[in-house]
Amino acid sequence: MWLFPIYVLVLYGVPIAVLGAINLFLVPAWRVTLANLLVFVLGGFLGIFALANAVKWLLQEVASHWRWGSHGKQGDDLAFYIVVAIGAELGGIGLTYVKSRLWGSAKEVEHN
Repeated sequence: MWLFPIYVLVLYGVPIAVLGAINLFLVPAWRVTLANLLVFVLGGFLGIFALANAVKWLLQEVASHWRWGSHGKQGDDLAFYIVVAIGAELGGIGLTYVKSRLWGSAKEVEHN
């Protein structure tokens, strides 16, 4: 039971960290620092939970009103992983953007 949090951290944390390093490298205003990477990973976890819950709620509402459901189909797992990836991307970019707007980037701090 105590291994589950470590499993989740490795299973989701490592790909989010790799995704964060790629995004931080590609955005010119952000630098690949440990602080930015940790903020991206935290935002990625928050984005995963927020978007997955929002999509689940939306699908339950649609299924209850239109008598349509997607239970038991093989494409559900792939759709879930796509939602998780989009949530990690949006959450990580969003929290890193907020951090850079509130505290500024490292380049701005060096010049002041």
